[in-house]
Amino acid sequence: DRDGIPDDWELANGLNPNNAADAALFTVDSEKMYSNLEVYLNALVEDIMKACQAGGDDAVSEYYPEWKKPGDTPGEEPGDEPGDEPTVEPTSVTSTVSFDGSDMANPEDFFTYSGKHNFNSKFAGKYDGTDYAKGLKMETTTTIAFTTTATATVTIVQSTWSEHTVKLDDTELAVSTATTPEGAEGVRVYTVSGVAAGTHTITRGSGESGLLYIAVTTLTGDPDPGTEPDPVDPDPVLGDVDGSGTADAADVTALAAHLAGLTPEGFVGDVADVNQDGTVDIADVAALIAIILNANANDNPNDNENE
Repeated sequence: DRDGIPDDWELANGLNPNNAADAALFTVDSEKMYSNLEVYLNALVEDIMKACQAGGDDAVSEYYPEWKKPGDTPGEEPGDEPGDEPTVEPTSVTSTVSFDGSDMANPEDFFTYSGKHNFNSKFAGKYDGTDYAKGLKMETTTTIAFTTTATATVTIVQSTWSEHTVKLDDTELAVSTATTPEGAEGVRVYTVSGVAAGTHTITRGSGESGLLYIAVTTLTGDPDPGTEPDPVDPDPVLGDVDGSGTADAADVTALAAHLAGLTPEGFVGDVADVNQDGTVDIADVAALIAIILNANANDNPNDNENE
């Protein structure tokens, strides 16, 4: 209802999320000292205020109205606001193939082969705790192909029997770019990241060499790499630390989190010094709350009387 109080907090405290006028009422505070909006804003910084007072030289007795956290009400899930979509976390999927005298560990035939295939004991080594006795000999016609549906990282483990190269998509991988992980023996490891979605091939490079292992890891659910970043607001609003375009209760939450050392992603520090004294501290939280309360009073000039 755009009254500055989240719907889940209103529901937990007996307010109507469809009635903007109840923000100016005094129903939550049993002592009728603070409006419902003031109680909510106070709830955002109550822990910080108490911590600051506890560290002072003199004990300070303050009145804090009682309120309920979202989720305290039976049947209500904390943090679930109407219209919220569940967050989809990126997940990685890795497909592998190992070569030790035969084609192995090739789930769902992710990799395909063409051309001549041989295995030779001169291509031996140890990688990731596994000993390989006969690696795959890369003949002139040997081609290993695979297809990805998202950007991938390709890992290729090559025998150090020779200094000859291997190719990924017809591009030679320089031996100097390879690494030797701790515990590995007789192998060099190429890691190529940012491989675009599509069909790819691994082939012989400058001469005879052997492969022991290949892994292809794709990340699903990640943001579209072609998405343009949000434009920078040329005229930021003082106190709008979450960059929403308006100074509201969400900014109090973000500013309080910042002061507690839990700076949220996207925090706009340039507008955090609300009282413009050159320092961002608890006084800026109080100044921001005052701005919000004043704006709410101007929006609802007839709703400020106690009922």
